[in-house]
Amino acid sequence: MATAGIERMLVIVDAVVAGASSVDDVRAATELPNSTLYRLIGQLVDQNVLQRNRAGFLSMGMRVRSWSTAATLTPLVRTNYALLRQLRDRTGESVQLFRRVADHCLCSASVEPEHGLRDTVPVGTSLPLVDSAAGKVLLAWAVDQHRYADADVRELARVREQGHAVAARSDEPGVLAVAVPVSGPNGEVAAALCISGPTRRIRPQTAALCAVLDAAAARF
Repeated sequence: MATAGIERMLVIVDAVVAGASSVDDVRAATELPNSTLYRLIGQLVDQNVLQRNRAGFLSMGMRVRSWSTAATLTPLVRTNYALLRQLRDRTGESVQLFRRVADHCLCSASVEPEHGLRDTVPVGTSLPLVDSAAGKVLLAWAVDQHRYADADVRELARVREQGHAVAARSDEPGVLAVAVPVSGPNGEVAAALCISGPTRRIRPQTAALCAVLDAAAARF
């Protein structure tokens, strides 16, 4: 992207940070042409830099919120992108690394297969702790799991015993995810390594995927 395009995107983000919540507000703050404004806002929303609710109001997206959180935390697990790509190439499925942020698990890294049916999970995607495979892994070893009334204590105990979680994506029908814990330097569970894809492909090979994920998690 040309420098001018990046500068315009930054101007739009600055306007939203300053309180612009509608396209009209952003237009007034930036004086950008309508065609440019709609195109750039659409790209920013697609990349989770901005988010737009059903009424059309704009706010900061989860990707930016994850940057803000990361700036205040020392990462316990550094992302091994080469390893994530190896997992993707070996399995042919989408691979993600999640970490916990408050009451959600946040996708901090994601790699997608180049061909075939993909399960797109953009960086910055936020999933519930209770319902997602990555969330169940992060919650299973959490000291505050008792705070979550919707959590199935017996299921979390099984996750700890088995060392993995399998769950359908509540926001993506027909998608199944498998996740395992990634340990930090002190042995605590610091992240969840996840493979996701169409249920018809993932379910028959769940055990094999868990073994591949466990081996990869040990190399972080």
